[in-house]
Amino acid sequence: MFATDLEGKVVGAVEDYSMPGTFNSGVLLLDNTKLKAIDNFTTDLLAKGQERTSNDDQTLLNQYFKDNWLQLDYGYNLQIGLDLTLFYNEHHSLPRFYQLLKKAQPGTIIHYSTSDKPWNFMSSGRLREKWWQYQSLEYSEIVRHAPLPTIRQHYRTRLFTFTQSEQLDNLETLLRVLPDCEFNVAAWTNMGDALLALTKYPNLHLFPAVVESNIDMLIDQADGYLDINEGGKELQFIERCVQRNKPLLSYNEYPDNPVLTAALQKFDREQPDQLIAAIKRL
Repeated sequence: MFATDLEGKVVGAVEDYSMPGTFNSGVLLLDNTKLKAIDNFTTDLLAKGQERTSNDDQTLLNQYFKDNWLQLDYGYNLQIGLDLTLFYNEHHSLPRFYQLLKKAQPGTIIHYSTSDKPWNFMSSGRLREKWWQYQSLEYSEIVRHAPLPTIRQHYRTRLFTFTQSEQLDNLETLLRVLPDCEFNVAAWTNMGDALLALTKYPNLHLFPAVVESNIDMLIDQADGYLDINEGGKELQFIERCVQRNKPLLSYNEYPDNPVLTAALQKFDREQPDQLIAAIKRL
């Protein structure tokens, strides 16, 4: 990156994923010689900063360097975090986002944009584990490209549940009795105290306000779908698991859905030992 020829421009940057025609200010390559030669640059920028802008420093810098920036390789600013904002607020923008994301992968510089940071107690963003892997290294290890440490524990079995309620019958019993089983629970919304309190069990992972990329990952990794939540069901995700020959462990019946009925293993919610024994057999 540092050897990039800026072709006479002052700034090198990557196009912003959500604002076409502008650059994202999270990663900038600057020609300091040219920058210092600009009269009153800092004074002018600070004066403009007194005005209300839609995107703070990024808006100001784009105004200032509108015709004086060079598009860098997309991999120098892999903009993670917009998934959540676009998925729930600007769904029509997702195709372009995924197109630019694909251009940037695997990414030389990962930029965790928006407030959905990987170090938050809860995060819906992709590549969260990657941040924690680097956080566990000393700088000297990073410089010599040491192997990234394994963060997540290996589990014998992984189960996936998509819920519209924080009531998952017998979940705490399952977490306690099956420590070698990972329970991944996702929802469209943030999660309530009943579920958050169960994060004291290391084999529970919650995915609030989940995004498409994480849903795909959870379905791919699951050894079965665990249908124990009260309230409405997201049949699309249950069906996707079943279509991949993953068993459906449920307290419910699906008489109108022969695909789900064929994969169904039904249990009595008052007899959790039956369900525990079935999970152990997976």
